[in-house]
Amino acid sequence: MKNTARQNGHFCGAVVVDPAWVVTAAHCVATAISSGEGYTLAPADPEKLQVLTGTNVLSRGGSVRQISRIILHPEFRIVNQQVPTNDIALLKISDAPNLTPLPIASADQAETMLADGEGVRIFGWGTALFGPNNPVSNTLLYTFVDVIGRSKCNTNAIFDAAVTDTMFCAGLGYSDSCQGDSGGPAVGYANGVPYLLGLVSWGVGCVNRGFPGVYTNVTKFNGWINAIINNRY
Repeated sequence: MKNTARQNGHFCGAVVVDPAWVVTAAHCVATAISSGEGYTLAPADPEKLQVLTGTNVLSRGGSVRQISRIILHPEFRIVNQQVPTNDIALLKISDAPNLTPLPIASADQAETMLADGEGVRIFGWGTALFGPNNPVSNTLLYTFVDVIGRSKCNTNAIFDAAVTDTMFCAGLGYSDSCQGDSGGPAVGYANGVPYLLGLVSWGVGCVNRGFPGVYTNVTKFNGWINAIINNRY
C-alpha cells in the first residue's frame, strides 16, 4: 500500500481475498482522533491510499488501484505496551477490479498448519534491518518461519500473556518480518495449494532472538470477512 498524501511510497502490505477486496492489518489504515477521554481509532481517508497489485517489483509493472472504503474490525484496539488486538481491516477497491484472491484457510486447516513447529511463508517489501532510516525493498521478499506455540509465546520471558487466541507467533531469531511488512501475508500450504493464515501485526524489533513475530490469525475472522464482502454486516 502507498500513502499518496505524504507521497512516501510503500508502507504496508495487504492481501487480495476477493476480486474487489483486500485485507490488511488495521494499524496500517487507522488514525487516532482525540476525544475528551483520550482518543478513538477511525479509518484513514481512503482517497489518500492506493494499492499496487500484479507485480513483484515496487518500481515497475502492476496496477495502482484506488480504494473506496476502509473497514476496521469493530473490536480493533491498541492495548497495554502498544499491542494491537483484532488487528485486521478490509479495503474495497474502487476501480472495477477483477483481482485473483488468495483463499483463506479453514479453521481445521489452520489448526494443522499453525501447530507448534510448523513452517509458514511470509512475504513483504519491508526493510531488511530494524531502524528509522532503512529503505524498503524494491523486490518482493519472502522467507519461511516456524510457528511458536502460544503457551511459549505468552511466558513472562517473551510476551507475558499478550498473545491472544486471535494471534499466533512465528520466527525466533533467524528469519522475520520487519518494518513495512505489516499487513502482509503469512501463508501455509495444503497439497501444494497456498492458503492465507495470518497478517504481519507486531513484535519487538526484527530478527530478535528473544522475541518471535506476532501475526493476526485471519482464520479467526472468516465470518466477519465474509459478512463484509457479502454485504451482510
